[in-house]
Amino acid sequence: MGQAANDVVIVDNDPAAESARPAPPQAEDHPELEALENRIELLTSQLQGMSQQNEVSRGRTSRFQYLGLALCVALIGWLLLNNNRLTQEMAVLQADKRQLEETVSLQSQLNETMRSELSAQIDSQLEISDSHNRRFFESIEWALNEDGQFGWDEKPFNDQLATTLSQLSQNLHSVGFVGEISIRSHLGRFCLVTASNGESALPDSDATLSSCEIIQFTPSLAESMGTDQSPGFERFLAAFQSEYGEDIELSLSTAGDRRPLARYPAEDPDTNAERWNKAAARNQRIEISINPY
Repeated sequence: MGQAANDVVIVDNDPAAESARPAPPQAEDHPELEALENRIELLTSQLQGMSQQNEVSRGRTSRFQYLGLALCVALIGWLLLNNNRLTQEMAVLQADKRQLEETVSLQSQLNETMRSELSAQIDSQLEISDSHNRRFFESIEWALNEDGQFGWDEKPFNDQLATTLSQLSQNLHSVGFVGEISIRSHLGRFCLVTASNGESALPDSDATLSSCEIIQFTPSLAESMGTDQSPGFERFLAAFQSEYGEDIELSLSTAGDRRPLARYPAEDPDTNAERWNKAAARNQRIEISINPY
């Protein structure tokens, strides 16, 4: 056993044996394959470059998209905030508008109430003023009509009446009167006799109706005699129209003998003619009325 451990193994390296072993295969030259490999390597390199560029481009696009999204979110947020602010302002404006409308409505009601009260006061004052004016005009009319008789042989629209109307118009115009002065004549049915010269005259004071003739007015005669004018009155009318124009107008008319103021005595032959003619004289008159517009 101990001898075996100390044995030395001798390996014989025979050169002939080495040469007899087969040589490893050597690579053959294939230029087509080398060109193809180079081409593949070039394409691979280009694809890698394009891939890197796409990744860079995608990265940039993603950043732009994120940036755009962020801007959209910011814009939407700003719009929401602005809309909220506008909504609040609109609510305030609507509240102010309602308050203003209520104020205007209340003011309109107050104005209408004041207008109604003022109108009522004005109407009341106008009624009082009209009443005072009416009484004033009636007093003037009474004074004029109380002394409005004209003679049996006078024209109803004569010079004396022209003087009265001229003074009356001046006084009315001085206080701002605008309206119409109505003048109506009334005729008396006198009992007359025919004098020796052929003209009509009043009978003696002790005469009776049997000795005189009572005037009988036909409609045409009453109209003719009731509107008869003196030359002086005609001139007055022309001047009056020129002076007052449409501010004061005169209206002339006649009632004939249809509206006697005084009752006539009994139409009896024995009735005293003077008594009859006194009633006729009262009925022979001018009636003036003042009518403001």
